[in-house]
Amino acid sequence: MGPDQAAFRWLDLDALGRAGGLELARRRVLVTGATGFIGAALLHALAELGGEDLFALRRRSSDISRLRSAPGPLHFVEADLRNAGEVREAVRRARPQVVFHCAVYGGIYGQGDADVVHATAVEGTANLLAALEEGGCELLVNSGSSSEYGVSDGPMRETQPLGATSGYGAAKAAATTLCQAAHLRGRIATATVRPFSTYGPLEDQGRLLPSVLRALVAGEAPKVGSGRQPRDWIYVGDLVELYFRVATEPSARGLIFNGGGGRDATVREMVEAAVEEMARATGRRIEPTWGAVADRPDEPARWRADMNRAADLLGFRPRTDLHAGVARTVAFALDSSR
Repeated sequence: MGPDQAAFRWLDLDALGRAGGLELARRRVLVTGATGFIGAALLHALAELGGEDLFALRRRSSDISRLRSAPGPLHFVEADLRNAGEVREAVRRARPQVVFHCAVYGGIYGQGDADVVHATAVEGTANLLAALEEGGCELLVNSGSSSEYGVSDGPMRETQPLGATSGYGAAKAAATTLCQAAHLRGRIATATVRPFSTYGPLEDQGRLLPSVLRALVAGEAPKVGSGRQPRDWIYVGDLVELYFRVATEPSARGLIFNGGGGRDATVREMVEAAVEEMARATGRRIEPTWGAVADRPDEPARWRADMNRAADLLGFRPRTDLHAGVARTVAFALDSSR
């Protein structure tokens, strides 16, 4: 079985439908960053739930491979968010009622062009908001980032002062502020989700879990660092559910929501789960080579989301534990490799 047939094993469509996905599937929805990890996952879910007026905004050079297995019609509109005229034309063509703004540059280690980071997050968001306010869109759900917080001694709360320590985090914080300002102007409602360490099928191949699984599928020992790095892992299907709840709950408008698992975890836990679930699926256990890769020097001591706001206002709690999420990702990876 290839990836086209495997695409929906990792989505709990019943849960997503109850979380507002069925309502959203009846709307005109535009997703920016549609060819990326989170944007593609949102479109896959909406398409499988029966959405027909789904619009994927992409640059001409974007790789659309993540979207090829999505069922039903997807309408592609081309625009570079940094070009205000192209954005206005894309919005005019799509006439969206709801927008999921997932376009990003700088979230992957190595994407370090400061001008592109700023232009994508800040100028791109400003251009999009201006076009949507002019066009009469109802709601924009913005993808922020846990990097907006910077280093924190305890669980990160949506109400705490921000202290971004990178240009990417600062740019994403500026984009969130632009969205909040647009909400206060009153011509479009906005809300923001700040994802933490999201993993699962369709994730960028250069990130931790895909690279570990790629080595295991090839029969090789994954080369990893110490594994001590802190993370707050959230399975992508759970994150999609959070986006749907934010988009369909009126009390969420104007607010920011963390998108994390809400527990202290490490890179080692993820790698060990990948090794164990791959061994369970294939009968072959390959141990990683710890310490083969140098740890990044800027790792904080803690990195965890406070998930109380999402629980209290939206009734959202991540439903997929680490091993269950990794097992689904392993199944997807094995199917895709055949």
